[in-house]
Amino acid sequence: MKLTLNKLRFLISLGWIFLIGIFSVVGTDQVGSVLSATSPWTQTEWSGGQTDNLATGTVLTYKQIENLVTTSGNLTLALKSPWMNEDWGYRKKLVIDNTTANLGIASEQHLDFPVLVTLNTDNFDYSKANEDGSDIRFTDSDALTLLDYQIETWDISGDSFIWVKIPQIDLDSDTDNFYLYYGNDSAIDAQNPSGVWSNSFEGVWLLNDPNDTTLVLDSAGNPTSENGTALAGITNASKIKSGIGGALQFGSITTDYITLGMPANLDFTPNAQEFTIDAWVKFPVNASGTFFSKGSNTAANIQYEMYIGTNRLYSRVGGVARDSTKIIGDGEWHHIVLRNYNSSGLKIFQYVDGLQGGTPIASGAGVITDRDVIIGGRRSSTNANITSSLSAGVEMAMVRASSVARTPAWIAATFKSESNSFLEFESEEMKYETNGSVLSNILDAEVLQDWGVLNYTNTGSSSLEVKVRSGNEPDLSDSEQSWSECSTISSGSTLG
Repeated sequence: MKLTLNKLRFLISLGWIFLIGIFSVVGTDQVGSVLSATSPWTQTEWSGGQTDNLATGTVLTYKQIENLVTTSGNLTLALKSPWMNEDWGYRKKLVIDNTTANLGIASEQHLDFPVLVTLNTDNFDYSKANEDGSDIRFTDSDALTLLDYQIETWDISGDSFIWVKIPQIDLDSDTDNFYLYYGNDSAIDAQNPSGVWSNSFEGVWLLNDPNDTTLVLDSAGNPTSENGTALAGITNASKIKSGIGGALQFGSITTDYITLGMPANLDFTPNAQEFTIDAWVKFPVNASGTFFSKGSNTAANIQYEMYIGTNRLYSRVGGVARDSTKIIGDGEWHHIVLRNYNSSGLKIFQYVDGLQGGTPIASGAGVITDRDVIIGGRRSSTNANITSSLSAGVEMAMVRASSVARTPAWIAATFKSESNSFLEFESEEMKYETNGSVLSNILDAEVLQDWGVLNYTNTGSSSLEVKVRSGNEPDLSDSEQSWSECSTISSGSTLG
C-alpha cells in the first residue's frame, strides 16, 4: 500500500490540528508503504522519527506512531515481535489443554512430550504453504525456539498428521502453547524424527511408508536392525488411512506380519524391567490374534505380548496373562497400552483409550531370548514359524515401545492428543501487524489562509483511512469529536 500526499493547508488561528493515518492489511502479506509528497504540507512532512514536540517551520517528525516502521518519507506496517523469521509469512498459535477436566484423570507436568498436530482444510489454508509441506516449522511458546517435528502424512486435499515434541507441558494447564509457521516458498524440509521420539522411546513404527512394502521404518532412529521387515502378505493393498495417519490392514495369512528381529533394547526382562508398549488398533467383532509380541508358542515362554480374545484386550508378561475387561473388538479405533510398572513388584497394567482397565497382576518370570519381536503375530516352536496371526480385517496404525513405565497422566494425554482432543487452533496471524496508526502535528498560524484540498493515492494490498481533528489544546481535549467519531476523508476532499 502506498499513499502519496499532496499539499494540504488549514485555516485556524494559533490552534492545533492533528492528522491521523490508520493502516491495515487486506488479505495478503505483501504490505506496501506510505510515501510523502515531494512538496511538504504546511509545517509538516511525513518522514521518519517520533516526538511530542511541535516544531516551527517544516515538521519532520511524528507526534505518535504505533505498529509502523518509518524511514525517511516512508511508513510500513511493522513486523510482529517476536516472530521466528521474516521469511515466513504466516503462523498459528496452538493451545494445549492438559487439564484434569479434559484428561479425565489427575493431570501432571510432561517433559519432551510428542503431540500430534492434525491439519485439514477446516483449520489450515494449504494454499499458503508449500505443496510438500517443506516450509512447515514449529516453535515453542516464545515464538522463536524451533521444535523437532515429523510429518507422518501430508495431504493438501485432506488430513495431514505431524508429530511435534513439546519441551514442557505444565500441570493442569490450558494456556501452554506453541506456534505453527508456514508461507515460505524457498524453505527446505527440516524434519527431525529421531528428535521427536527422544524421550525413552525404543521404537516407533508408524506403519505408513508410502514407498516401500517391505521395510517398516523405526522413527525413533535406533539401530537399523529395529526397522521392521514386512513379509509377503503385506502389500500396497494393505495400506489404508486412519484417524492418526497411515495404517496397515492384516489379512489372516501366515505371511501377513512384520518382524523386527531381536534388538537388544527390546529384550525387556518381565520381572525386572519397567516398559510400556502402546498401539492404535481397530478390531472387527470376534477378531483374534496377537498384534505385538516376543515369545514362542509355549505360554510360559512368552516374554511379552498383546492380543485380543473374546473382544477384549489381553496382555501377557513373563508368561502371566491379564484381561483388561475393556471391549476393543467393536470395529472402532482404540488406543491400547501395556504398562509393566514396579508397584510393590513388577505388575501388568492395561489401558484402553486413556483409562485403566482390569486389576493389575504381578508379572511372571518367563523369558525366551531367541525369538523375534513380531507385529501381527508371534513366533512358534522355532524362530522361523509364526503363530497367533491376526484375523482378517484387523487394522493397525502405529506401535511404540518405551523403556520406561509411562504414567497414567502421560497415557491419558497421549490418547487425547492422538484423538484430536488436546489442541485448539487460534486464528491465523500474518507477519506484519494487522493495523497501525501515525499522528502528525500540524500548526498553521496564517489566519488568512484558506482550507486546502487533501489528495492522495492508495495502491497495493493494504487499506488506509485518513482523519483530521482540530482544537486549541495540544492534546485536543477541547475537540468536539473523538477519532472514532471522525469520518474518513476521501482523496480530493476540500477541508473546510
